[in-house]
Amino acid sequence: MLVAAIVAIVAVGAPVRADDAKKLVKEGDRASARRDWDAAASDYGEAAKLAPDDARLRDKLRRALDRRARACEARAAKPPPLPPPAMSDGPQEDAMVLVFKTLRWHIQLQREAVEARGDAEAARARPDEAKIERLRGVATAKKKDEERLTARIAEEQAKDEASRKEGEKAFEGIGGVDPDQIKSGALR
Repeated sequence: MLVAAIVAIVAVGAPVRADDAKKLVKEGDRASARRDWDAAASDYGEAAKLAPDDARLRDKLRRALDRRARACEARAAKPPPLPPPAMSDGPQEDAMVLVFKTLRWHIQLQREAVEARGDAEAARARPDEAKIERLRGVATAKKKDEERLTARIAEEQAKDEASRKEGEKAFEGIGGVDPDQIKSGALR
């Protein structure tokens, strides 16, 4: 009796998993059509967990991961976004902070590209384990560089804040005319 119940549960569970895999593949196809390679790779990856023997699905996953890696590499090759103009409203950052943020931005994109390339290599029919290990090592080194730059940015921002406060303290009590005093007539 127990064996019959288990067989019935397993028999009902298999079509549900196949339906879920088909839905995930359709979502992955939609994401591929939008050129959203992160979402496509994620959907195909989840579907591959439900249907690990599907060769067409593995090909779609491999293709999506490869295109994701190419997109990351292309993003890493682009110049960084421009900082706000020096005369714009809002707080301005020191030049060294901007330099460190730009370097961190480049390293982060390079790390993402290397990680994506490693994922694409791992999804191949015959992955090159030595290449995957080398890519993981490069990604780890980039991550450490990224963390070092984040620490340097925090140091520079702390120095800038201390310098700003020191300047305010030095000029404390020295100021211009308050517009409210002019309106009230206190400066006659």
